Amino acid sequence: MLRLLAMGAVEDHSLGLLGRLAVQLEMITVDQLRHALFRQVEDSKPRPLGALLIELDFIDERQLATLLKAQNRWTEGRSGGVPRSRRSREKLVAVQAFLRGGDVTPVEDVDPALLELVYGAWDRYASDLHIHAGAVPFVRVDGEVVPLQMAAPSVGEVSRMLRSFLPEESWQELLNEGDVDLAWQPHDTLRCRVNAFISSAGPGVAIRILSSDPPSLQDLGLPNILARCVSFHQGLVLVTGPSGSGKTSTCAALVRLINEERADNIITIEDPIEYVHQPDRSAVLQREVGGHTESFPAALRGALRQDPDVLLVGELRDLESVSLAISAAETGHLVLATMHTHSVAGTIDRLVGSFPAVQQPQIRAMFSESLRAIVSQRLVRRIDGPGRVAACEVVFNNPSVANLIRENRTFQLANIIALSKSAGMQRMEDSLRTLVDAGAISPSELSHGAAG
Repeated sequence: MLRLLAMGAVEDHSLGLLGRLAVQLEMITVDQLRHALFRQVEDSKPRPLGALLIELDFIDERQLATLLKAQNRWTEGRSGGVPRSRRSREKLVAVQAFLRGGDVTPVEDVDPALLELVYGAWDRYASDLHIHAGAVPFVRVDGEVVPLQMAAPSVGEVSRMLRSFLPEESWQELLNEGDVDLAWQPHDTLRCRVNAFISSAGPGVAIRILSSDPPSLQDLGLPNILARCVSFHQGLVLVTGPSGSGKTSTCAALVRLINEERADNIITIEDPIEYVHQPDRSAVLQREVGGHTESFPAALRGALRQDPDVLLVGELRDLESVSLAISAAETGHLVLATMHTHSVAGTIDRLVGSFPAVQQPQIRAMFSESLRAIVSQRLVRRIDGPGRVAACEVVFNNPSVANLIRENRTFQLANIIALSKSAGMQRMEDSLRTLVDAGAISPSELSHGAAG
C-alpha cells in the first residue's frame, strides 16, 4: 500500500498528506475525509486533522500513530532522507536486520496480497493470521479463530507470498526442513513472529501480530504490583501460562520498565526476537536463537561472560536451560524467564520435576533461595469492549513460600497466597473476581478459572 503512495497513486493533493494516507490505507473513506476537512475549516480554532478524525470516531489512536509514522516516512523519502540507490538501500536493510535481530525485507518487495492480509489482521486487532494453501485465511480475534471472506489462495499464491519476504537462507531451510521460524517487520510499528511450513496441502504460514514497540504494564492492563518483579537485583522471576497467554508481552513490559528506570546491562535470549528494545537508561543486547546463537543453553553460557545485570530467557525448555537460569540467579543476576505452565504450584512442580529424582531435594533448596516471583496468567475475553484482559496469579517469595518449596508441599501454596494479599499476592480466582466486579469479564469465567 505504501508503495502505491510512493508511485503517486493518490492524486487529490487538496486532501492533505495525512488524509490521503488514511484513505489509501483504507482506514477511512474519501467522504469521511472530506467531512473532517469541512469541520476543520468550520471550526473557529482549527485543530489537527488527526485529532478531528479521532473525535469523529473515524480512526483510533493506534491508527493515528500509524498514519503519523507513514507520513514521516513519505516526507523523508521525498526530501532525500531515504537512500535512493539500490546499493545504499541494501546496506540500510542489512544494518536494520542486524540491529533488530531479525531479517528485514523492504516493504516494496513483499507480495501485495500478503501485506493486505497482514495489515488487515492488524487493523482488526487480531493476534494471529493463518494462511494455508487451498483454505481461506483465518485470523484469531479475542481468542477465537475467524475465517476471512475471500477466496482460498492456491499453492502457487502462498508460495509467492512466502518467497517475497523470506530471506534466501530461511527459504532454503523451509524447503529442506519443512518449517522455519523467524521475526519479520513489515512496518515501523508492526512486527511479526512467523512460522512458515509445508503440510500435506502445500505451503502455509502462521503469523503472530505484534507491535514493534515494547508495551508497558499499563498498556497490557496488568496490576501495578508486577512492577515489584523488577525491583530485585538478583534472583529468578518466572512468567508462566499456556501458549498465547501474553507471557512474551509481559516480559517485554518488565524489560521496558528496567530499561527506563535502571542503569543496567540487559541481555535477552529469544526465539525469535519479538519486541525490539532501544537502549534508554540501560544497555540492551538482544540475541536470537538460530540466528545469533545455537541454543538457549549456549546463549546463557555466553551471556554470563558478557557482564549482564539482567537476563531475559524467552523460554525455559530443557534441563540445561533451567540449571543455567537458576545458577545465574544465584550468582547475582536478575533472570526473567517464561514457562508453559498453568499455575504457580504447577510451575514449581514442573521446574523441579525436570531434574532426576536424586537431585530434586537439592534443586528445591536452591530454587527456594533464588526464586523472587512467579506470575501465572491467562487471557480472558472482555465484555466491556473488544479484546482480552489478563487475569494473573501472583506469588512473591517469602519464608513461608520458600519452606513449602523445600518441603515439597506446593499444594498448600493457595493458602499462603490467600493470606498474603497485603504483600501483593493474589490467586487466579481473586484476579478473576476483581475483573468481574469491574464489569470487564463475564461471571461465567469464575468457574473456568476454578477449573483451570
